[in-house]
Amino acid sequence: MNPALITNIGLHDTLKPIDDKIVYTKFQNQRHSQVENKRKTEAECREEEKRMHSMRDSERLRALEVEKDMAKKRREQEVTISAEAKQAQQKVVEEERLEDLKIADYIEEKDEERF
Repeated sequence: MNPALITNIGLHDTLKPIDDKIVYTKFQNQRHSQVENKRKTEAECREEEKRMHSMRDSERLRALEVEKDMAKKRREQEVTISAEAKQAQQKVVEEERLEDLKIADYIEEKDEERF
């Protein structure tokens, strides 16, 4: 056998485990990167979900405030309309009372003229 070939085979036997460790280390680094990327992506997704949930809550609260304001304005309008209706009713009653007084005065005048 050729001594150079024997040395080359011996060198190959010596370098094979080192080569295997290099390949395994590269594999581990790549796997570690993938796991870290997955964790980072999942954390970003959780943060985005929290943000969206917060936005939905804010929108719900804003809608409730708008609804509350509208109900308050509606009640105020009802009170105003009720007050206006009461005033109109009082005006009608006053006008009827004045009309009754005019009629009573007219009747009284006529009675006086007769006697």
